[in-house]
Amino acid sequence: MREAAWGRALHALVEEGMLDVNAVLAGAVEIEQASRSNHVGVVRLDDQPIFVLKRNHIAVDHVHPFAAEVAAYRWLASDRDRATLAPLLLAVVADDVMVLEHVADAQSFGDAFVASPADQTALLSNLGRQLGTLHSSPSDHECLSERRPWVLGLPRGVVPDIFASDPEIAAMVGDIGASPGLRAALEELESRWAPLVPCHGDVKFDNIVLGTVGRSRGERRMWLLDWEFAGLGLPAWDLAGVVDGLVVPALVSFDVTTALHQAACAQPVLDAYRATAGLELAPDWREILLATVARLAQSALQLCAMREEPTDSDVTSRLVLQGAMELSLELAA
Repeated sequence: MREAAWGRALHALVEEGMLDVNAVLAGAVEIEQASRSNHVGVVRLDDQPIFVLKRNHIAVDHVHPFAAEVAAYRWLASDRDRATLAPLLLAVVADDVMVLEHVADAQSFGDAFVASPADQTALLSNLGRQLGTLHSSPSDHECLSERRPWVLGLPRGVVPDIFASDPEIAAMVGDIGASPGLRAALEELESRWAPLVPCHGDVKFDNIVLGTVGRSRGERRMWLLDWEFAGLGLPAWDLAGVVDGLVVPALVSFDVTTALHQAACAQPVLDAYRATAGLELAPDWREILLATVARLAQSALQLCAMREEPTDSDVTSRLVLQGAMELSLELAA
């Protein structure tokens, strides 16, 4: 079903020669909404996917996310090794829509991880190499600016505008501020923050896919998506995104294992990362755990914001926030 909001983008794609006007008029072109949290659509011609559109979205850290993401994709494409990390940016149309390569037979990292227990170590190692390649790339201050995770501002009462009017999120922010362990972890991470390396900025299992694109000649590869938070920052933040992806499922399924135990499961990522990026870039374990506390707190707020029913937050986001608090206490011990 074609979304009315994509009409201007379709017109621009015809003008750019990327779509045939007759095919559009005949109804052979459709855009399928592909994301719950972002304005992402898969363009299909005669029911076959041909490329992906991503529209402008709202900033949460006072950086224009569309411009930042376009800059990140162009920076990635400018180097052969970096170009293997993400789909190719094909064009920018209608001033606020990017056109990206379609990843065929895409499977999220999370789905692949659950479906193939025997391949979990290999998947984590591959991801560690991807992040090592990214972080060891030369920093380009003309393309990438310093980015600080918005969650670091919570102890100072700085809440993103898109969350400010949600009473449930306001209550959770209050709980974060009232937790000495969480406050201490967030404040320590902020004190350590520096624009050290190029970072993806939003590493999570939904933003990692396995699949093929034209450049991979049919080879199944791993790709990082959604680069709107890309910029210069701490390596620990991206690595903590992987730990977060391992810890959250355990927390929301009432797993009795501690967050610290789940975090240790990320060791294949860290080993492959060190082998690729070098020991000089590898953060210490405490910094990774500090970043993991922050990521868990951020994930809790994002889960709360995406709830469809008010009671959903009690089942998911509150459990994740509790995990962040418990891990912060273990850090302080």
